[in-house]
Amino acid sequence: MLEFPIRLMPGVGIEAARFGESRVEHRAALGDFELFVRRPGDTSADIYVPSMVVLEYDENNRLVYLQVANNRATVYWDDIQLSDEPVERVRAAMRARGHEPVTVVGVDFYPKLGLRLGVEWTDLGGPDEDREGDLVREISLIQEETELEGLQRKLREQGLA
Repeated sequence: MLEFPIRLMPGVGIEAARFGESRVEHRAALGDFELFVRRPGDTSADIYVPSMVVLEYDENNRLVYLQVANNRATVYWDDIQLSDEPVERVRAAMRARGHEPVTVVGVDFYPKLGLRLGVEWTDLGGPDEDREGDLVREISLIQEETELEGLQRKLREQGLA
């Protein structure tokens, strides 16, 4: 079972699931999962419920992508809490460590880390006013960034960037 907090290890994965490890190993070690396909033609992915951690594999059933999409999860890179934090606070902490985001359609890419942070607008209200705005809600880690250049090209072609 996947337990929180989860600590991301760029280029490696997480303690419970490392890039290049097999789907069979993860299924044996991590427990109950559901199988799904994001888009027709994609390889299937395993989602571990209730942690809401998604593991995707290549054609050889080796881990290539992981995603945490759980509001209650606590996810860290180094000593920076990424999950459910205001995106500007996370960006400032990442910049302090020399990592500038490339933002494309609501996702902050950190190419050297293989890290992607998706945001969601929220207004939680109440006394903690600095929590209003964009919060990091979706965290993805890949071994090597492969999609950023293609996304930027598509946006340029559509006149959106």
